Amino acid sequence: MTTAVAFGTFDLFHPGHIAFLKEARQLCDRLVVIVAKDAVVLHYKHRLPVRNEQTRLADVALCEFVDEAVLGDSLEDQGAFNVLAHLKPDLVTLGYDQEELKNALKSHEVFRNTLKTVTLDPFNPDIYKTSLLRRDDSV
Repeated sequence: MTTAVAFGTFDLFHPGHIAFLKEARQLCDRLVVIVAKDAVVLHYKHRLPVRNEQTRLADVALCEFVDEAVLGDSLEDQGAFNVLAHLKPDLVTLGYDQEELKNALKSHEVFRNTLKTVTLDPFNPDIYKTSLLRRDDSV
C-alpha cells in the first residue's frame, strides 16, 4: 500500500485545495494530509489563518479524497519533520507554491535520499488561491 502525504494550511477550503487533494490521492492508495498549526502559519505567513487549526483540520478530514488528516509539527519542531518520521510515507505531494518546503525536505539529512516528492499542478491559481480569496469574500 502506497501512502502519500500532503502539507498545507487549507484556510478557506476551496476548489483549488480539493483539486490538489484529488490529484494527490490519484498517486497513492492512502492519502494523509498534514494541516499546519496556527502558530506555524503565523510564523511563516506573518498572519494567522482566518480559521483556526481545528476547524481547518475538520474540513480537510471531510474531503472524500483524504484518508486521514493530522496536525503538523509545532513551531518548536519545525524542520525536524517529526510528523513525517511518524507517518513514514512513500511520497510527499507538494503544491505549486510550496518550493520552500520542497527545499527543506531535500536538505533534511534523513529524508534527502529516501523520500520522493512530487509537485502537483495548480488549479486556476489566479482564482483559487487563499491569499486572493481573503480579499474577496464573494467566493
